[in-house]
Amino acid sequence: MRRVWFSLVLFLIISTNNGNAVDSNDLWQLINSYEDVGITPKDLAIFLQSHGYDATVSQSCVTVRLADIIAYLTPNGAATGLAYMWKKAPSEKSPTPYLVISPDAIKKNVTLNKSENTKQFNELSKIAVFPVKPLGMCLEGAEQLEKLYVQSGYKSIYLYNAQSAESQGHLWVAIQDLKQTNSWIAVDSYFGVITDNTYYYEANYSFSDIKYLYTIIPHWNTA
Repeated sequence: MRRVWFSLVLFLIISTNNGNAVDSNDLWQLINSYEDVGITPKDLAIFLQSHGYDATVSQSCVTVRLADIIAYLTPNGAATGLAYMWKKAPSEKSPTPYLVISPDAIKKNVTLNKSENTKQFNELSKIAVFPVKPLGMCLEGAEQLEKLYVQSGYKSIYLYNAQSAESQGHLWVAIQDLKQTNSWIAVDSYFGVITDNTYYYEANYSFSDIKYLYTIIPHWNTA
């Protein structure tokens, strides 16, 4: 009698375990029998429900209740199958943005001290032939002008004024005074060295590398 009772208990344990294994194996087989790179947690839950699973969406994952275990699924993008399967709910912490531009790389609302170094005015005027680019091409002109002055041993920065959403704005350069490092000489790629216009010594933005310009000018998607 004891052997019969033991055999019965063992049978129940094996049957229960096999039932769980079948459930999880069947689930794994199902999600690996299809592909959908863009499937969302909601889409995945609906798909599983249509196949008879008790599936619910929980933020970024899908909770699937099997016989006596809970599986957690997350869409796996381009990986094989539809989802990854977890025994514990994966972390749902919000991602932290990674800073790719130094906070001081782009300065805002800049006012420069205007140089009075007339000798350097003349030197800068001789390095480039003005206009460097036709009127209306200040972005290309300023970039070319900056390269010329840097090659000649000067330190330069870009100055940019945004005008409107429909306009690319105005870009020019300022060259550091060789005698007074806190003073600058503004140079426009069309008009040349500017000594009598305060507009060129104040700007919405200032930066040292042309690549930062394209983080300032909006790119509007229209479709």
